[in-house]
Amino acid sequence: MSKTFFNFPVRLLQGAFDDIASTMDQIIEYATFVHASKLDHITIKQRMNAASDFFGIRIPYPEASYRRGQSLFAENKKSPMTGIKKELCFDFMNNHKTTDEIAVLLGYLAVKSILGNKPYACITNSFLIARMGGYSGIKDLPANLPQPLASYSTRRKLDRLKRTLMLNWGVNIYSHLMKGFYISMDSVLPLEKLIIEAEKRQNKFVISNLKKKTDEARQKALLLLSRSSN
Repeated sequence: MSKTFFNFPVRLLQGAFDDIASTMDQIIEYATFVHASKLDHITIKQRMNAASDFFGIRIPYPEASYRRGQSLFAENKKSPMTGIKKELCFDFMNNHKTTDEIAVLLGYLAVKSILGNKPYACITNSFLIARMGGYSGIKDLPANLPQPLASYSTRRKLDRLKRTLMLNWGVNIYSHLMKGFYISMDSVLPLEKLIIEAEKRQNKFVISNLKKKTDEARQKALLLLSRSSN
């Protein structure tokens, strides 16, 4: 099986629930344009043909595909990036997928975009939902989340989505008596090591908070002593 990936900006995911096939098509056009634009061939057709050979795909109308990819690139320069394996991309483009299946894919791509080159990260549910919807961050979310994205922000559905990511997609998720939750890809940082990192950070946070509370309590006590002695 090929390990070819299409890298693309998460903003292209904003229409995924409405038309996942078109979303996958845009991802392919974006990735092939980016590759073709770096080549030294004279014509656009030659560059796109070389790009199609590189990815092992067929591009029926190379010039038109290049122009669409060029527009997508220009429109999404500031968006965070993620990536999808070629076989997975074509699976979602050519085969019927349920809303739940699309949501899980978006969750997986969101996790990849958040991690980037980092072994792990600590995030919130809201941040995960934002990236699933194709938004850079929480501040970019619309006041009213579009459906069906909004339905996956409920605890029941989001917990189910997280379980699926852990069971079937190689994503590690950990949270225990802490704000937010920690994520990693199992191939990069196994769950046991993710838990170690999370607990180390949590212990540092608890100790720091305890020191702060102790210092505040001491200052209050000294102030009371000062007042009582006057």
